[in-house]
Amino acid sequence: MDKKIMLLGVSVLVVLLVAVGIVVVPSLHGSSSAALTSSDASSTSAPVVVASVTPSPGATKVRPNVPITIQFSTPISSHTPMPTLSPPVAGSWFLENPTTIEFAPDASYVPGGSESLTIPGGPTGILAKSGQRLQNPEQVSFTVEQGSLLRMQQLLAQLNYLPDSFHPTSRLASNADLALVQKGHFSVRWSSEPASLQATFYPGFWGVATQAAIMSFEKVSNLPVNGQPSPTLWSALLAAASQHQLDPNPYSYIYVSKSPLPETLKVWVNGKVVLTSVCNTGVGADVTHAGTWPIFLRYLQNYMSGTNLNGTHYHVLVHWINYFHGSVAVHGYPRAQYGFPQSAGCVELPIPTAKVVYGMVHIGTMVTVL
Repeated sequence: MDKKIMLLGVSVLVVLLVAVGIVVVPSLHGSSSAALTSSDASSTSAPVVVASVTPSPGATKVRPNVPITIQFSTPISSHTPMPTLSPPVAGSWFLENPTTIEFAPDASYVPGGSESLTIPGGPTGILAKSGQRLQNPEQVSFTVEQGSLLRMQQLLAQLNYLPDSFHPTSRLASNADLALVQKGHFSVRWSSEPASLQATFYPGFWGVATQAAIMSFEKVSNLPVNGQPSPTLWSALLAAASQHQLDPNPYSYIYVSKSPLPETLKVWVNGKVVLTSVCNTGVGADVTHAGTWPIFLRYLQNYMSGTNLNGTHYHVLVHWINYFHGSVAVHGYPRAQYGFPQSAGCVELPIPTAKVVYGMVHIGTMVTVL
């Protein structure tokens, strides 16, 4: 057979084999060939490797609104499974460029908390355009920076847990910025607020009004009540702020005046005096100390025990109890008279009055004694 005709026949055969997905590989001896299917060819593609992650693994003080980017060693398919975050954060994953996927948060990461990023691997892992998958899952964690006290006060004020309101001067660019300090100003909620109440709050500084507001919010949110910032508190506060869940309780405040006599107790609700009553405070070594504290424990009734000034012991049933400073409480107790120091340290009211007061206040209500 003519050599030209033979070569032409081989060429036609090669074209046909390529057309049906078979690659012809010449033999090292030049006399035979080995066939590989297209799937065999893909198995020789470079493996999928995670080249970098931002924020970097183990990063600390991460801003609560930063995107997450993951760069791979090879172009990624648009049909790839996406990574997950724990705890979950609202947002979306997308292909930023052929080798990079990005997470754009729609909510803040929890200040002071940690996020764990899982990049899927194995049969259902990250999928490359070549058909390769990330061989094994990878996990990366980072820690979010602590939340600003000022921002916490801004949110508590906007939800009516403070005696001041907060007025932002601009809108948030994104819900992911909810944990960041906003520009704006505070103002007292009611012009009739007593000076003693206004003195409990200073923006940007820790104080009893902030502690009381946290306690009120914790109680409303069914969290353990301790009055201290924490990632758990931040998580609940950001959720409440995003849904504009206002304090369901009226803002109440108790003021106890020891001088001049008669001793009196006033209850303020939403900036107005709604109740005034004579009361008793502690006498002698059991004097009721001056200061402001939040109510932290309440009972309809309970027994109180202690030692009187004359050395005798008491164990008495008291009613409508609001503890605000250690073992000191505002409560009802029967006396022949009221209006002067005679208790073992508590603020005593006539029992019917104490019942009314109990219904006006709650965990986190501040009590000032002066």
